[in-house]
Amino acid sequence: MSDFENLMLQNPNLALTYIKFVGLKMKRIKNNYSNLMSKDAKTRLFTFIREWAEREGKKDGNKVTIENYLTQADIAQIIGTSRQTATQLFNEMEEKQLIFYSRKEILIDDITKL
Repeated sequence: MSDFENLMLQNPNLALTYIKFVGLKMKRIKNNYSNLMSKDAKTRLFTFIREWAEREGKKDGNKVTIENYLTQADIAQIIGTSRQTATQLFNEMEEKQLIFYSRKEILIDDITKL
C-alpha cells in the first residue's frame, strides 16, 4: 500500500486519472442501485442497453451494433430480474422493431427510440 501511495505522490497525473476512474465506478454503482430500487424491469433493461451501446457500441448515425457476449440470463442478473422476464422484454422490443437480438450481436435500428 505504501508503494502505491508513493507512486501516486510521484505521479500527480496518474493520481488524478485513478481518482476519476474510481469516481466513475462509484457513480455507476450508485446509479445501478438507484435503478434497481426505483425503476421497473423494462426501464432497467432499456437503460442497461442504452448505457452498453454508449460504452461499447459501434455507431452508424442512429444505428448501433453491440457485440453480444452476454446471455439473456446474464443480462437478467445484471438488471435484477428473472431470465424469463428478460426474454419476454427482449421479445417485446424485437416485435416493436426497436432491437434485433442474436447471440452474437444486438442491433439497435434507432438509439433515440430506446
